[in-house]
Amino acid sequence: MVGRNRRTKKASAKAPLMGNHQKCWLWGRHSVMELLRTDRWQPLELGISHALPESFAEEVNQWAVQHNCPLEVWSDHDIETRCHASDHQGLIARMPEFPYLAVDEGIGAMPANAWCTLLDRIQDPFNFGAILRSAEVLGASAAFIGNEQQCGVTAQVVRSSVGAVLHLPLARGESVCDIARSLQAQGVQLCAASEKATLAPSEIDLRRPTCLVIGNEGRGISSPLLAMCDQMIAIPQVGQVGSLNAAVAAGILFYEAGRQRRGQ
Repeated sequence: MVGRNRRTKKASAKAPLMGNHQKCWLWGRHSVMELLRTDRWQPLELGISHALPESFAEEVNQWAVQHNCPLEVWSDHDIETRCHASDHQGLIARMPEFPYLAVDEGIGAMPANAWCTLLDRIQDPFNFGAILRSAEVLGASAAFIGNEQQCGVTAQVVRSSVGAVLHLPLARGESVCDIARSLQAQGVQLCAASEKATLAPSEIDLRRPTCLVIGNEGRGISSPLLAMCDQMIAIPQVGQVGSLNAAVAAGILFYEAGRQRRGQ
C-alpha cells in the first residue's frame, strides 16, 4: 500500500520551477523512474495514479520517503490536468530548474583526449534532446550550452533524450564564445559543422581533445563563434536538399569522433 509522504508547502515552494506551472511537470514511467534512479535532479513533488502498477508505486514511495519528497495519489484526470499530456502513464514529477554544471565543472569532467560538444542556440527541445541522446550514447564526456537563445532542459528535452540528459554532464555559461575560449585554453580543438567547409569528418583528426560545435537549426553557428573555431567540417551530401537537420548532423559527427577513437 502506497502512502503519502508530505512536507510543508513552504519548503517546496521556494525552489524555482523548471518552467511555468504548465511546463514544470515531467511525466511518463521511463522518464520519471530514470530521474529517480539517477538521483541527479530531485523533484519537488511526485504524483501517481491508482492505475500505476504496484511495483512502480512501491519504488516511487520508497524513494519519496528516503528523500522527504511529497507524494500524492491522484486520478488520471487530475494528472492530465497538471501535465497537459494524456500519455503520462500514471506517474508525474514537479521539477525545479535543472542543475547545470558551471563551465569549469564541465571541463573538469572531461578525461584526457576526450571529446565534447558545444551547442550554439539550439531552440527546438526535441532537437536538443536528440543531440544530447546521441552525445551520451556515442561517448561524449560533456555538453556545453550558452544562455542566449538556447533551449533549456524541459520535460520535452528529458523525454526526447530518453533520459540521456540525466547522465551526460551538461554545463551552461553566459556566452558560447566564452565557453569556447575556456575549452581552447585547456588545449581542446574546436571543430565546427559548417556548409562552408571543404574537409569531411574523416579528414580531420578527432582523436585529439575535441569539441564539436553544432549551430542553430536555421542560422547555423554565429559568426563570432565560427571565427574562433580551429577546423570546419562539412558532411558530404549527394541529394538536392541543402542541409541536414541539426540533430542528424550532430549524430554523424559524434559517430565519427567515436569511430576514430576506436581505431576503425
